[in-house]
Amino acid sequence: MLFLVRIVHSAFAVLFMVCLGIVYFFGITGKPSPLILPAVALLILEGFLLWLNKGLCPLEPLHRRLGDDKGFFGLFLPPAWLPYVIPFFVVLTCIGFLLLPRTHLL
Repeated sequence: MLFLVRIVHSAFAVLFMVCLGIVYFFGITGKPSPLILPAVALLILEGFLLWLNKGLCPLEPLHRRLGDDKGFFGLFLPPAWLPYVIPFFVVLTCIGFLLLPRTHLL
């Protein structure tokens, strides 16, 4: 079961990284894309869920209940970096949003 949760968590991580890549690509190039609004919406939804969960990934409690003491990012990052992962991605997302041309989003 834990393996399945890690697979699902990985799929979400890849999805959000692709969304972030779309935001940066659109923000840097300014080329319109039908993918930008869904990408922005998903990143805002992720931010809202993180806010509701007080900065923790909503899947983290599920990892803990299944006996995973590492969590998702603990699988491939050093323990000293773990407290900074979510704030890093929050900053990265905010910078990406600031790069977006306002005229193409409306």
